[in-house]
Amino acid sequence: LAHRRGILVVWHLRSALPDGDDGLRARLVRSTIRRLASATIAINEDVAASFQMSCEIVPNPVDLERFCPGDREDAKRAVGAHPERALISYFGFLYPSKGFREFIQAAAALRARGVDADFLMVGGAVRGESYFRTLVGRLLLAFHLARNYEREARHLAASLGLEGRLRFVPFTLDTPPYYRASDLVIAQSRGPEIGRPVLEAAACGVPVVTSGSLTGGGIVVAEKTAVVVANNALEPLTAAVSHLLADPGRAAELG
Repeated sequence: LAHRRGILVVWHLRSALPDGDDGLRARLVRSTIRRLASATIAINEDVAASFQMSCEIVPNPVDLERFCPGDREDAKRAVGAHPERALISYFGFLYPSKGFREFIQAAAALRARGVDADFLMVGGAVRGESYFRTLVGRLLLAFHLARNYEREARHLAASLGLEGRLRFVPFTLDTPPYYRASDLVIAQSRGPEIGRPVLEAAACGVPVVTSGSLTGGGIVVAEKTAVVVANNALEPLTAAVSHLLADPGRAAELG
């Protein structure tokens, strides 16, 4: 409608098309954007490349006055974390593309390796438990049109014996204290989207292990500003985290 009325359309490309996808859906998305967009903006080079078109690259912004380094021990006390244990954190909605299942599995694998750490998941679900108690929520569940990822995440954590070591924090705009309390942030992605938590953690001086893009998409410099693992496979992820926790100097250098 905007295009028909001569209104300029700026298309913001935040999520990549699947790698190697040249099917009907992908071709339709690309042709629609080319036809209707006056300009396209992508959050990183890898996302832009998946659409096979010329885009302006404008990375996700971070407010450096809010997201900045601070005293980790003070921050841990402020958010109720154990002051003497490493804190490994996840930021984002509980959604499959964000890697919430992989984070929980990694937490259990690290505990099995003997890593004495606590784990934090900040963000909550897009649709929380209260939503699925409503009539609409119950109907969506009944017809398999939605999934209760918050319940799934909590059940998975319990089944892996993470009670008392993994804490869920609902959505909050006040995330900087949680970043400053973290010894390490895991920021996974099933696609090449270098998410905002990578940048926010970096702004707070916290080392990051991320996945989704070996090149870093023009945002991350692999092995210099973050550890980048090839995919969400459990072994390389837990190995990267274990190595950083065992080498505080390397972790501090990355942070």
